[in-house]
Amino acid sequence: MTLRKLPVRSRLPLAVLTASVICLRCIAGVGIPLPVLSGLCVLLTVLCLSEKPAVSLPLAAMLGLLLLSLALHPEPDFPVRAMRMAALTVGLVCFSPLVSTEALTRVRRVIARTLFTGLSLGVCASFLIWLYLTVTAGTYTHTSFSYFGFTGIFGYGMLLSSVSAVVCIAATWKFFRAGSRGIALVMALLAAVSFVCCVAGGSRMALLGLLLSLAAILLTQRQRLRDLSRRPAFLTALLLAVILTAVCLPGATTALRHKINVSQQHESLFYSRRQLWQTRTDEFLSSPLLGIGFANEFPIEDPITQRPPGSIEPGSSWLTVLTYGGILTAIPFLWFMWDTVRKLLRRRGRPEYPLLLALLIFFLLNGVTEGWLFFAGSLMFPLFWLTCSEIVVTPRD
Repeated sequence: MTLRKLPVRSRLPLAVLTASVICLRCIAGVGIPLPVLSGLCVLLTVLCLSEKPAVSLPLAAMLGLLLLSLALHPEPDFPVRAMRMAALTVGLVCFSPLVSTEALTRVRRVIARTLFTGLSLGVCASFLIWLYLTVTAGTYTHTSFSYFGFTGIFGYGMLLSSVSAVVCIAATWKFFRAGSRGIALVMALLAAVSFVCCVAGGSRMALLGLLLSLAAILLTQRQRLRDLSRRPAFLTALLLAVILTAVCLPGATTALRHKINVSQQHESLFYSRRQLWQTRTDEFLSSPLLGIGFANEFPIEDPITQRPPGSIEPGSSWLTVLTYGGILTAIPFLWFMWDTVRKLLRRRGRPEYPLLLALLIFFLLNGVTEGWLFFAGSLMFPLFWLTCSEIVVTPRD
């Protein structure tokens, strides 16, 4: 029996392992190299190509144009950028609808469920750390858990905010779909804990995206909410979640208040991103047709945006499409996003529609200030592309 003819069940443990590695890589202090994750993705993809795959033409065109931009602009650091391109290619094949088979769809769903479980545990652990520091010391700002906001176990405040937002969205949807009082209570409390952690992380765009995503779920679940209001157990779970959020929220706003004060002092709402966005704009204008090359950036002298050697900070996922690949790359990407939104709207009335709509809203907003779109080592990368895959795949009744 060849690898490709292995039963689907034999691929699922590998999918769980892959998701577990993704979770562990984003936890501060766990340094699993990206090639390890890429290797697992390659193996998982090979095992799932037992049938003729469907190929997304816009994503294939986008990837091809990014490869062309790298070939036309090989300097500087071509070996490092080529490795990032290889990781991007592997990640898109494994997580995005660039290549689709029935087996890949199944393992992607296993990966998504495992990621939700692992990230939920990470958020809960972070909440307990925040609660302990708040109760015992009154603040976390002078501890190792402070870096542009409360970090929890994720190393960066912005990452904790983004992860918590995704967990909160999924938990809120699961609360509405819960079939038992126990699950409803767990999901309501998880949503409350995640909301507090999102605020504590200090990312304003993540919080805005979360609020709009939760509004989308509430709007699309109005009838379900009316039905649940007649069930005392669900109302109790909701009340406990609201009380937990109200009690914890005042102590979780330290980073947000600091960032708002800094913005007011510099008369700029996005002071920390202003230089990055200006640089991305200059890069695009210097080569608007095919960009300046994949994973290539102009030097930045602003001390706020200084970074270690070998690392890059795009500052926006959507601007990287234009700067790395130019207008020619932006066209197939916009084509893909238009097709994704169109297919999502066709799912109105289906149980998963509120969740997918809310996640897509969050990622579209979060990508304005975070540059994870083309970087397979970022946690948001698989989360976004798995969401797109679930939207694009043909649903089965």
